[in-house]
Amino acid sequence: MRRILTDILAKDSRLLATPAPCVTVAELNKNTMLFALRVWSKTSDYEAVRGSIFEQIKLAFDQQGIAMT
Repeated sequence: MRRILTDILAKDSRLLATPAPCVTVAELNKNTMLFALRVWSKTSDYEAVRGSIFEQIKLAFDQQGIAMT
């Protein structure tokens, strides 16, 4: 899953290179993994970037058969 998330972030040219985007495991439970994504963009791009990233994650997970609960 981390690869899917990092690939999505790498493709978005609106994200700033410094500091670099990062994906970490924020929480690990018996049945779930919670990932934290840290990205930076221009303030004027924030809402568009946020929505786009969420949409791309959902589409990529659906394609891979990864359920989001």
